[in-house]
Amino acid sequence: MGFHLKENLAFCVSGGRTIFLDVLADRYFALPAMTDAVFQGLVQQGSVDRVDRRALLPLLDRGMLIEDEHAGALPRAGVLPMPRRALPSPVGAVPVALAARCMIAQIKATRFLRRRALHAQFEAIRLRRVREHPTPRDASDPGWLRLRRGFDRTVALRFHSDQCLVSSFAFLDMAFSGRLDAKLVLGVVAAPFAAHCWIQTGETVMNDRLDYVRSFTPILAV
Repeated sequence: MGFHLKENLAFCVSGGRTIFLDVLADRYFALPAMTDAVFQGLVQQGSVDRVDRRALLPLLDRGMLIEDEHAGALPRAGVLPMPRRALPSPVGAVPVALAARCMIAQIKATRFLRRRALHAQFEAIRLRRVREHPTPRDASDPGWLRLRRGFDRTVALRFHSDQCLVSSFAFLDMAFSGRLDAKLVLGVVAAPFAAHCWIQTGETVMNDRLDYVRSFTPILAV
């Protein structure tokens, strides 16, 4: 007997622990040690025996793990590879118009995130990508360098500059407006628990420091 996860449930293994993100409930959670060990075995092998199945009852009873005789390996939904490089912050003056657009995008993102649940935020990204057809481009594209310059040079002026989700949504909004495509990536650290997000294309981080981002294990990419 195989299993599959309920929709909108993502997971990763960080520091030997399985961390879940329930997008609909807008929360992260971990498993008791025994359940975690059996779950990781399930991920690696694709099935468990009757004894181990009992350890999975907390997930089965809550409908987060569903028995399915046709199921294969449990996928880690939409996760990109670990980044290997970061987009450098270009030097030089920032045009006033670009700085203003970065500020407006930050304000728009703050208001949008306050009004929408997490799953609605992610759905809005997917719908806009389908509607506007932005193009994945190499990190050397001048449009990316221009965006990075604008956001880096206005960080001291932006509201909630320490809030990664707001900053990343604003950055992605500007990217879509410039017909550039990338992914919003969420990552976690198990102990002590922490979560972070950033914008990534391929193996390049577009709006953050590589050394900081690499301390997080990607759990979901949108």
